[in-house]
Amino acid sequence: HYYTLYDFKKIVLIQICVIKKYKISINPCNFQQSIKNIERNTVEKIVKKINEVLDKIRPYLENDGGSVKFNRFENGVVYVTLVGACRGCPLADSTLGDGIETALINEIPEVIKVINED
Repeated sequence: HYYTLYDFKKIVLIQICVIKKYKISINPCNFQQSIKNIERNTVEKIVKKINEVLDKIRPYLENDGGSVKFNRFENGVVYVTLVGACRGCPLADSTLGDGIETALINEIPEVIKVINED
């Protein structure tokens, strides 16, 4: 596939936008590493947002003797562990789906699902 001058200009403009948005430098000799840096930066921002949302939810769970612990974020899925009174509670599925998952999905578009890990 051959690129036209127009294609090349589009690619350069996209790279400039990425550089400005993520405030990183792109090394043209190692473009794959630059892409990995962008992805890592993006995931770190998402994880920070996830923790901020969980910090808002946590006091309500703690009022009933429970809590939620963030484990990891992979491919749009947030993995958490319900702890304390939430663990084994008959309403744990509702808390997870209607509360935690709904809040995370509404606040963070990259989140598509929340899974409780025992």
